[in-house]
Amino acid sequence: MFKITRRHFEIIAKQAKDNFPRECGGFVGGKEGMIQAILPVYNQAITSQYNTFALSSDDLLRAHDFFKKHGMEYYGFYHSHPNGAPHPSKQDIMSGQRFHFIVSMKDSNSPMLTVFS
Repeated sequence: MFKITRRHFEIIAKQAKDNFPRECGGFVGGKEGMIQAILPVYNQAITSQYNTFALSSDDLLRAHDFFKKHGMEYYGFYHSHPNGAPHPSKQDIMSGQRFHFIVSMKDSNSPMLTVFS
């Protein structure tokens, strides 16, 4: 369904490794299923960044504007699960996003990116 370049995957993997054991994330967009841009953002979670990733409405608006400006589709946001499997949580599903891009850090030396719809 989606394709990602090694460069973009490495950016996401490095962000997940650098923020481990905290969750991190950002936005992805592109054309025809090819991820062509990544927009990392700061984790806005107030209570615990160790098991929660939160975005602001300003982050979301900025992402939509960014992808539109560059002629790309907004695909959704990605975030890491530092100690968990790469499956959407209840909170992820309740976000209303069409796609869930999840980076599993179960093996911190080998991040795994999976997409769910």
